[in-house]
Amino acid sequence: MKTCREPEQNKLPGFTCVLFVIICFSSVGATVSTQPLIDTSKYYHYDDMTELLQQYAANYPHIVKLESIGESVQQRQLWVMKITDHPEVSEPGEPWVKLVGNMHGNEVISRQVLIYLIQYLCENYASNDRVANLVDNTAIYILPSMNPDGFERAKVGTCTGVMGRRNENGIDLNRDFPDQFQSSAHDNDARQPETLAIMKWISENKFVLSANLHGGSVVASYPYDDSRLHVLEGRYSAAPDDDVFKHLASTYAKNHLTMHKGNLCQGDNFPNGITNGAKWYDVPGGMQDYNYLQSNCFEITMELSCCKYPLPSELTKEWNNNREALLAYIEQKVFRHGISMAKLSKIDITDRIYSVLHKSPAALSYIIEPTSFTHHNHDEMKAVMTKYAEKYPDITRLYSIGESVEGRELLVLEITDNPGIHEPGEPEFKYVGNMHGNEVVGRELLILLIELLCENYHHVPEVKALVDSARIHIMPSMNPDGHEKAIEGDREGVMGRANANTVDLNRDFPDQFDKKKHTVQPETKAIMQWLKSIPFVLSANLHGGSLVANYPYDDSPTGKSIYSKCPDDDVFIQLTEAYSEAHPTMHLGHPCPKYYPSETFDDGITNGAAWYSVAGGMQDWNYLNTNCFEITLELGCFKYPYQKDLESYWEDNELSLITFLQQVHKGVKGFVLSESGVGLSNVTIHVYSIDHDIITAKDGDYWRLLVPGVHKVTASLDGYISDTQTVTVSEGLATHLNFTLRSVGSPEKPLKEQIPINLSPDDWGTIYDYGLPQNFTTYLSNQDLIAQIADYAIKYSNITQLVELTKTPKQNTIYDLVITYDNDHGKAFEKPEVALIGGLHAEQPVGREILMRIIRHICEGFSRGDEHIVDLVSTITIHIIPGVDLDGFDEAQLEDCDGNHYDNTSSIVNVFSTDNTELSDRPEIKALKELFENVKFESVLSIEADGLWVRYPMDYARDESPLVNGVKTEDDSTLQFLSLAYSMKHPSMHTGSESCHGYQFTDGITHGAEWIPTKNTFQDYLYLQEKTLMITAHISCCKYPAVIDLASIWQTNMQSILQFLGKAKQGISGAVTDVKGKPLIDAEVTLIEHSRSIYVNPDTGIFYAILSPGLYRVVITAPGYTPMTKLSQVYEGKLQALNVSLPPEKELTYHSYDEMETLLRHLDEAYTNMTHLYTLGQSLEYRQLWALEISQNAGKRVPGKPTIKFIGNIHGNEVIGRELLLALSEYLLYSYGKDDWITQLLDSTSVHIVPSVNPDGSMKAEEGKCTADDGSLNSHQVDLAWDFTSKFVNRTTSRQPETEALEKWIVESPFVLSVAFHGGTLVTSYPYDGSSHPGTSGENPTKDDDVFRFLAQTYANKHPTMHLGNPACPDDVGKNSSVEFSDGIINGAEWKSQIGSMQDFNYDFSNCFEITVYTGCCKYPYAKELNQFWRDNAASLIAIMEKVHIGIRGIVCDKYNHGLKGAMIRVEGYNKAVYTYNDGDYWRLLLPGKYTVTASAPGYTEEVKEIKVPDNGKVLIVDFYLTPENAIFGLPPAMFIIITATGIALFILMFIFLYRVCKYRKMDRKKHGFYRLDGEKMYQEEYADRLALRDYHSKQTLLSNGYKDLSESESEDDIMFKKY
Repeated sequence: MKTCREPEQNKLPGFTCVLFVIICFSSVGATVSTQPLIDTSKYYHYDDMTELLQQYAANYPHIVKLESIGESVQQRQLWVMKITDHPEVSEPGEPWVKLVGNMHGNEVISRQVLIYLIQYLCENYASNDRVANLVDNTAIYILPSMNPDGFERAKVGTCTGVMGRRNENGIDLNRDFPDQFQSSAHDNDARQPETLAIMKWISENKFVLSANLHGGSVVASYPYDDSRLHVLEGRYSAAPDDDVFKHLASTYAKNHLTMHKGNLCQGDNFPNGITNGAKWYDVPGGMQDYNYLQSNCFEITMELSCCKYPLPSELTKEWNNNREALLAYIEQKVFRHGISMAKLSKIDITDRIYSVLHKSPAALSYIIEPTSFTHHNHDEMKAVMTKYAEKYPDITRLYSIGESVEGRELLVLEITDNPGIHEPGEPEFKYVGNMHGNEVVGRELLILLIELLCENYHHVPEVKALVDSARIHIMPSMNPDGHEKAIEGDREGVMGRANANTVDLNRDFPDQFDKKKHTVQPETKAIMQWLKSIPFVLSANLHGGSLVANYPYDDSPTGKSIYSKCPDDDVFIQLTEAYSEAHPTMHLGHPCPKYYPSETFDDGITNGAAWYSVAGGMQDWNYLNTNCFEITLELGCFKYPYQKDLESYWEDNELSLITFLQQVHKGVKGFVLSESGVGLSNVTIHVYSIDHDIITAKDGDYWRLLVPGVHKVTASLDGYISDTQTVTVSEGLATHLNFTLRSVGSPEKPLKEQIPINLSPDDWGTIYDYGLPQNFTTYLSNQDLIAQIADYAIKYSNITQLVELTKTPKQNTIYDLVITYDNDHGKAFEKPEVALIGGLHAEQPVGREILMRIIRHICEGFSRGDEHIVDLVSTITIHIIPGVDLDGFDEAQLEDCDGNHYDNTSSIVNVFSTDNTELSDRPEIKALKELFENVKFESVLSIEADGLWVRYPMDYARDESPLVNGVKTEDDSTLQFLSLAYSMKHPSMHTGSESCHGYQFTDGITHGAEWIPTKNTFQDYLYLQEKTLMITAHISCCKYPAVIDLASIWQTNMQSILQFLGKAKQGISGAVTDVKGKPLIDAEVTLIEHSRSIYVNPDTGIFYAILSPGLYRVVITAPGYTPMTKLSQVYEGKLQALNVSLPPEKELTYHSYDEMETLLRHLDEAYTNMTHLYTLGQSLEYRQLWALEISQNAGKRVPGKPTIKFIGNIHGNEVIGRELLLALSEYLLYSYGKDDWITQLLDSTSVHIVPSVNPDGSMKAEEGKCTADDGSLNSHQVDLAWDFTSKFVNRTTSRQPETEALEKWIVESPFVLSVAFHGGTLVTSYPYDGSSHPGTSGENPTKDDDVFRFLAQTYANKHPTMHLGNPACPDDVGKNSSVEFSDGIINGAEWKSQIGSMQDFNYDFSNCFEITVYTGCCKYPYAKELNQFWRDNAASLIAIMEKVHIGIRGIVCDKYNHGLKGAMIRVEGYNKAVYTYNDGDYWRLLLPGKYTVTASAPGYTEEVKEIKVPDNGKVLIVDFYLTPENAIFGLPPAMFIIITATGIALFILMFIFLYRVCKYRKMDRKKHGFYRLDGEKMYQEEYADRLALRDYHSKQTLLSNGYKDLSESESEDDIMFKKY
């Protein structure tokens, strides 16, 4: 979470004090100590090191600057010494190098040699030319100790071991950085402060070279440190710049006195003293990889000594070993100056261009960077573009595509090796900037990019490769008129945004959804004509105002802000990620925290319409009307930044601009030729499953951007036979794929096309159906249909099996033809089963005909080796039942479109009761039911008529089933997904434009009940009774269409059916076993938010589920085993493996106090990184009230992380709460890292568990006593449950020690939610317990009653019986009580009104909401019942932990971004306020809805916000920035007066002191007498005084460099009191 900065102390008084001290030392003749020699006889601990660094900073201010980049866990400063000739400024063109030591606290040589290096550079700067050259031309940053806490724990003389290796939190800092191969690694909220400080330091500075110094071996190690497979050792993991890294490592090793030998330590064998990190051993989360991947910095790791912490006597030797190596390494910084040249060199653009393969790092070229960063008006921009066009005519062409409204040219500079022509096979690329005239960053970046490409083309091979391999068009300004009106310094305004006609050009393009006609602006028209004239492949449109890469679609059909997915969504995600990930901050996804704190973008990218819908945008027009894929880049939060900031924008975007340009070389490329070898233009290039085509250019060349994977690509052109080929696209350069098309009539091979074209049936069959005859001459009779099925079963017996289902009353046989290929040695039963059904409606026989054709198509495709068909039947089992109501078919009439001539009284449809009522005794019904009971089908498709759409459950609305809400099922998204899979492959169905019987449905899909509500349908039956997903495709408006129409119906539906079958391979699949791999036959797999489970094969433990794309929480349980939750991301067309091993459930037992304490200590020791055991205080009998915190970073509060507490055993005899919480502690800790959901919860939540509040009482209670009160009270016989401070009464008695400890803990801790446990009944209660009329029962709700009821209901609903509300607990005489609780919850005061409860105290006196859970009728049941109690409550406990993340959270800061502690957050209509904690953060539980929230703090103006809490279960971030009331220069009046008065007082004291010094000297000269002023003597005395004052300071005095005139505009008085 974002936090406010700690308040900075005012610097004016501090500076005055420093100046005062300087004057004091000058006046008494103090002298500066001489510079110490390098002392290598001892180690420098933190205080010694700090003193030494401060001394050098004071002695060498002209070349060093000491600063801290952060603090360690124990708040030691992470000191960095900057050494350069101008340490106060950043010099353009000067490379930055950093050296980091002591990352592992016990590896100490690194720390010492860096301290010595600081001393060496400082002391030799004036006398050593080599040192002077290094310091003058390099910015050197040295951090001697990254882990000062660990160092303080380490022991001298310890050569091995880990004492002090980790930081104070027990974390290895070299495993704590984000890792490229661990996407599920913890987020920054969970990282260590040292790590975060380094990450921030890296991101904010332009380091080019770095060294990370360690110990324990003697070797130089280079990236990568780990590999994708995380093989423990021996696996070389090369970075793209492997050659450079080898050179850098070799440089250090060969200049080290011994490292180059490679075998100095036992077991070492490193040739030449260097090694690849992962080959040595796998280190995920290492710092050197992070530097390389997340910045422009190359870092290697040096291991400096075999002994980690040698004796001080070794220090001289180690310094001598490393001194030359350190200097030589720093001198290598030139190789990384500018952009990543080694990365750039790996482009290898195309086969025909120059590919740079470095034989040695010396081959790396030095790139000329732009040095002038200024804004340009139109004339200045034109002058720059003209300059480069004239200077480099061999690679540039300046042209105009038109004029703006005011007549300014829309200039483009083309940069390529043959400007002015389209070279066949070379992709066209464009950048367009300044579409909005006041968004100028893109304009200036493109001018700088022109300079970079032109100036480096002739001497940098990498740049030459870029330019030679693509035709690059750069338009810096699309809106020059608007730019002339814009104003520098405009952050978010609109002056100059529109063109001269005040039209927003990014709303001016023709739109796919908004068909309103308007006059297109001249700039827009020019762009459109330009795009039609050049076959652009890739483009970016540069904007400003945020920091994100935005991709199509930019608008949605409704105009609402929803994700509007285009067919190439995955390609656009790849493109935008390429830019974002190369940008130092864009990929972080929090673009403008200062201005838009709640705006975030995952990975720094967004779908345009998901952000906000924009009709008429340019990027959508590019995609929909040309071959060009365009994205929109928002380059910064400031639209028109000040000129001084342009350099930083260039540094941030330079590599991203180059990286994005390289993306034009992705996907597939090639030529489409005729048989005679002539290039064919306007050929359609279609990619299977992507509904977006491109066309070839005039020479037949094409480029098609695609993501890596296997793709089926078809080239088609009228008059030619289409050609389809399968191609594998790699992550590298585009794959060559050429086509040769034959004209119609030429010999050809049978091919398939996804979308049929207008051909005759025979031609269509030749191309798409393996040349099979398309002779629909009549409908198949029942006899012919049965005979043909039998023939197919015989002909294709290697993949088919004919199963007889039943005989009809007329003795027709209903068959199920099973098609599958057993390529896995008898394991076909483990494949998903899919059914296709036809002829359910006898009067709609079109399904019979189509399914007979699909049988033929699949079987023939397999026999011919069609890869798609072979894969299909190898991975799924297809059941095809072409005809069901065979008897009724004979009664139907051909071309009876409405079914008027069919008597459906004997129909078998709509007789499938979902309540087990027998509506028909027909054998067909019984056979179908038996088939679907015995075989677990994943999906079913029925082919019917009477419409042109896809129908899916429910066909009849119902509310009595937990699976259904009205017409929607809990699987609605997956059913929609399957329906869309069918309709979108149909050439017209998906348009929803064709009307049948007056009905039309969006996207061609509908719930059945929204068409004609119908009871007892087969698809509703299958869903409700058999957990099977069934949809129905209505493929003809006419129920019994004419024979002549069958060919067209077959052609338009074949691909849809195949698409449906293919979707069976999307979802999740896996097996549930025990830890030994044995299948768990009683396992249950459930999706969160789904009421029923996924089928698990009882023999194998295998499960399978078709799912639409998305993230799913999958819960796996089995009796007697610990449950597990996994998060599974389902992708389009992918089957996610999810194999789970469940550990056996632990047998629970009771714990005495000592046993409880032992267990808690054991957990704290066993899970040191996750636990913090502490005590709240003591009971009356001096037993500790233990609390165990469980979380990432336990023991250290993380601002913004919510905290929940669980409290048990308040009544000593109610022990279930104690045991539940001990079991919860063990479960959470064991599951962390294994259970995805528990891991995510503990990463984002701090959990505090107090198992026993009343340990004294529990010692007196007895097992098996269900109703006895022995042990209920504490040792003073006080009921702790009612001993808390209450607002309803002023108590005079003192609190019990247990109560006092709890109250103090609750008030001082940042708890958000709490659960207390009791026994004696089964219910969850909520505040208030008390009222103004104690003893009188009656509901007394809080203003947050809705929240409390929600929390209580959450717990009760997850409990198997609590929610029923009838605990049936025995009363005092043993009879079942008649007390009932509606839904298992109750307001405390309504049940039994008593004052002084803990849950009331939480609500009234802290930020915390508490509910109370009564776990069961028996207060102290027998131990054998504990496991059942745990099973009953485990899900409720986890569910309530999740609810701590509802409502709103945020920070309250002042205008300087300082956190305001104690600020009040109030919600209108709720009288409870919450208050911010130390860092200004807060959390407030609220249910979804609209609220008015106010933040206020003493001395500040309150801020009010209207907010809407989302209903997606996620917290809403609401930050507040408060301004001081009546501030003077931004400060509260009182503070301003204090600061001003202090400054004046110090000034007066200083003046008096100076006066006294001067007076003393005069009195001494004149013997304290008076004399008349004499001009000559006065000046003589003044000169003598100046000499005397000069003598008091040997190096600098107040009169010689004591102050420095920093600018011509500043007066001496200004300098005297300048803030530093």
